[in-house]
Amino acid sequence: ATRDVLTIVWTLVAVEALRVLLVFVYLARQEMFIGGLQWSGVVEQLRFAAPIGISAFMQSAGRNIGKIFISSTLGSVALAYYATGSYLLPIIRVMRSGITDAIYPELVRAHNQPGAAVRLWQRVNVLNCVMFFPAFVLIVHYAEQIIATLFTSAYLPAVPMFNVFACF
Repeated sequence: ATRDVLTIVWTLVAVEALRVLLVFVYLARQEMFIGGLQWSGVVEQLRFAAPIGISAFMQSAGRNIGKIFISSTLGSVALAYYATGSYLLPIIRVMRSGITDAIYPELVRAHNQPGAAVRLWQRVNVLNCVMFFPAFVLIVHYAEQIIATLFTSAYLPAVPMFNVFACF
């Protein structure tokens, strides 16, 4: 087993590239690509999708690279504490994505209105603060009890990481 983080990361990149290539070949053989391809349409789609795609890629890469780095440099016990401490992240992501999905229609309507997107962003931030800050305070205050109840007291060293991740 290799412990070189870059080797693992580039292997993951190669596997994903191979997966995309296989899907492309399959779709081409099934003749699922229909219609004409116009360069202006591709550019328009990339202009819209590229920032969102890059952001999603960086989030996913950050999560996975963090786990790989921790396990390869600090060992399996540290990875267990990291996994326990980051237990809330998927729950928080689901809650935030619900808010994000709810505002997309408004964001699309505000596309051509000067300053509308900024006002919407401000309202969403206020909503996030009103919803999440009280929950974060409770989670941080009761972190030891939460960890001990969900994972046993053997994982109490994960409490500081749990508190840090509660803020995300």
